[in-house]
This record gives sequence, C-alpha cells and structure tokens, in this order.
Amino acid sequence: MIDEFIYQFQNFCQYRTKLKAKSDDEIATLKANPEAWHPAIVMRYLSSFVKKSDTGVQDQDRSRRYVCPSAPVSLSR
Repeated sequence: MIDEFIYQFQNFCQYRTKLKAKSDDEIATLKANPEAWHPAIVMRYLSSFVKKSDTGVQDQDRSRRYVCPSAPVSLSR
C-alpha cells in the first residue's frame, strides 16, 4: 500500500512537469490545485505512518501491522 502511494506520487510529479503535452484545461486545473500531491503533504502522511508504526502496542489493527513497517523505507526514497 505504501509502495502504491509512492508510485502514484512519483507519477503525478512526472505528469505535472510535462507541460508541453498538456491542454490549457489541464494546466488550469493544475494551477487551481497547487496542493494536489504536494511533497510536504506526502511527507506528512508518510511521517504519520512511521509514528503509528512505533506505538509499541501489541494489539494493532491488521492494516497498521502491514502498512506501517514499510513507511520508513518509503520516506527514504
């Protein structure tokens, strides 16, 4: 799940930088939504996953047990 999140972020960053291939509507949409996949927000989400994985609670819910351990690796990308 974390890998897919990072994959989507990377793809959006690549999409956003190729302005020559975009229509005026696409460019206007990108300008109207500057916080879409903003790196600071993405880092905040990943940092949150890291913090949740370090709770030390033995009875963590199922998704947290599988998602959170990979967050530190994704932060290092």
